[in-house]
Amino acid sequence: AVDGCASDSARAHAQSLFRALMTGKEPAVARTAARALVGSSPGGVAALAAGTGKEAHSLARLALAQFALEDGRPLEAIQHLDWSIITGMDRDVVAQVGLIEAAYATSAPVAADPAAAGHDDDDERRFISPPDMEAARNALGLPASAELERVQPAELTVADFAARYFRAGRPVVIAGAASNWPALQRWADLAYFVRVCGHRVVPVEIGSTKAGRSWREQGMSVGDFVAQHLLPSSAADRDPAKRPLAPELVAYCAQHPLFEQVRALEQDFSAPAYCGASREGVQLVNAWLGTRETTTPLHFDSYDNCLVQAVGHKLVRLYARAQTPKLYAGSRTVAGVPVAEGDAAVAVGAQGNVSPVDPEAPDLEAYPLFALAEGQWCLLAPGDLLFIPAGCWHYVRSLSTSCSVNFWF
Repeated sequence: AVDGCASDSARAHAQSLFRALMTGKEPAVARTAARALVGSSPGGVAALAAGTGKEAHSLARLALAQFALEDGRPLEAIQHLDWSIITGMDRDVVAQVGLIEAAYATSAPVAADPAAAGHDDDDERRFISPPDMEAARNALGLPASAELERVQPAELTVADFAARYFRAGRPVVIAGAASNWPALQRWADLAYFVRVCGHRVVPVEIGSTKAGRSWREQGMSVGDFVAQHLLPSSAADRDPAKRPLAPELVAYCAQHPLFEQVRALEQDFSAPAYCGASREGVQLVNAWLGTRETTTPLHFDSYDNCLVQAVGHKLVRLYARAQTPKLYAGSRTVAGVPVAEGDAAVAVGAQGNVSPVDPEAPDLEAYPLFALAEGQWCLLAPGDLLFIPAGCWHYVRSLSTSCSVNFWF
């Protein structure tokens, strides 16, 4: 914790906190040092992504959680532990949160998020509108010849999937493969997230990569995320006059292991049987919960991926590994936006798995070879499953308020 701090003052606070916790004789010193360490990370999750002060910040959050419990504030304790989870997803910390929530299950502060308590039960914005897929298809105007193959689950056993797509490295949409998930109904009501986990803190990307350098990442409660971002997005889904969203309203809890953090949500879905095509099985499950107009830059992953759409709809554009020379991988920009030295995006791009090209609005003067790239596209409706082979380039844009789950296997 001390060695990871970026300043002398932070190192001194970390040393003071550790000594006070170990001796148990200076509670006031411990509280002061812990608050100072949390305050020394004003950038929230974004500042911690580079590793600066991560261990000290986590130690401080654990201490503050202990102090909050001692003072009879279980909700605050859980939120401090969430910050520690966000920086490391320690399973022991997850277990502690579960114990606290179980012990205080009847406590009003834990049962409801004060920030979201003012939500009107009659507010239609809480319900995410079912997507009009035909209208979306017509609006995009993409060539039918490049649309990705769609199959029905009744026509595709796991053995067939393994032979025709998994081992061949061919992407495919399995329409309605998750149509029996309870999540399709439960998650379409934003109040459900508030009831189940409105008090929990999650990392949220705010802003649009297409809007320049306004993008940032911060931690916020799920209740605040719903109130400040998802409800306005749901309103824009219904009313074209409210589109596009202002950049500061665009927000994404992206690639976050939410279901490890909030175990209650695991009952709403199950891993697709198709993940059984791999001997290793599912390795990691991520949530993608966000507003309309969120994008994931063109990239590839080292895992095979089943991406399941639960709520809303998304556009995905895909390019085979053979197209890599035309995608300018490893450039020092992401989605066309230059990134500074030390940015996390540079480190990712340097691995060669992120392209700077925006497939929907490519800058062909900067990236002329992209004009020769051959790709496919698909639309994902609730219940659809998209298989993305390892190494397959893909770009994703949310066409509405949306929630997806991906399974790396």
